[in-house]
Amino acid sequence: MKKLHIVLVGIDLAGIQCVKEIVKIHPNKFDISTFQVESDTSQLYIRSNLLNYIPLFEKADSLIIRREAVIKMDTDHQWVFTDKNQKYEYDRLIFATGSFPAMPLSGNVKTNSIMMTPNVQLAIKSGVPVNRGIIVNGFMETAIPNIFAVGECAEHRNQIDRLLEQSQEQGRVLAKRICGIICNPYQGSGSSSNFLEFSY
Repeated sequence: MKKLHIVLVGIDLAGIQCVKEIVKIHPNKFDISTFQVESDTSQLYIRSNLLNYIPLFEKADSLIIRREAVIKMDTDHQWVFTDKNQKYEYDRLIFATGSFPAMPLSGNVKTNSIMMTPNVQLAIKSGVPVNRGIIVNGFMETAIPNIFAVGECAEHRNQIDRLLEQSQEQGRVLAKRICGIICNPYQGSGSSSNFLEFSY
């Protein structure tokens, strides 16, 4: 049986958690490829985190850390295109592109605060619905079939959840969803009782 190919774009901690859980649940069911994203500045940090999980990943048949960036996507035919003039087909795609610092404009010259902005440029170019972050439901699904988002790039119930525990929980929920395990949806930090769910 052909393995499903999971493409992980720009993995932050939530992406790492998701891959870790998928490998634990089904060590040999998926081929997993990780990619950078054009505006990602955290790759050294990401790779250092991945190294912590190498003994676990070695249990999987295939985990490939690709040193190339996804610059374009075809969500209709499920392809990603990279800055190395390569293209890869995917069965499931996970945005874990994190966030980057943005200096807000202020009339007070003494103000020197830094805000974190979700890294959503690739999602916007690819037609994935975005508000501040990539809009997801309680199972970290976007409105586009087979595309998910976790971590600081994801917006759940109008909230961007940045705590470590929240990232880990998002990763666990998505891993179970991808692996076909029934689980409760991610609750998040929002106070709204309305879940955003999509039907395909």
